[in-house]
Amino acid sequence: MGGGVNGVAEIIEGNIKIKRKGWVYKSVGVVVTFFICCFAWIFFRSNTLEDARYIVFHITDNIMQFKQYVFEGYQRIGLNMYKNIQLIISVTILFAVDVLQNHGMDIGDIKKLPVIVRWGVYLFFVLCILLFSRKGGVEFVYFQF
Repeated sequence: MGGGVNGVAEIIEGNIKIKRKGWVYKSVGVVVTFFICCFAWIFFRSNTLEDARYIVFHITDNIMQFKQYVFEGYQRIGLNMYKNIQLIISVTILFAVDVLQNHGMDIGDIKKLPVIVRWGVYLFFVLCILLFSRKGGVEFVYFQF
């Protein structure tokens, strides 16, 4: 079902013709894509279609008390300071790689960097893997089906 939502979004996007291609339109496109993907995940992760329907119709319950809504959501998904730092570093790395790729640098170009910088990058990636990897047996998401 989640794939169907993504497919419909792709069809709609293909039929929308926007003549301006500035950074504002690209930024709005990123945000819209993010929300569509999050919406599709509701159907992908729900046990039944009825569960997904319940989530869709109740997702904004109590949103008028925005501070409480955000704080309770924050607690329910199990975020803490360590996970916030992990999230910030992960998103920063993804953003940096995306910017570098948009400017023509590829992961293979790391070989062209000076030895000390290259090994610093390698060490940084190894440390991120060691610090942020899950400890213990965690089942891969697709094995749950």
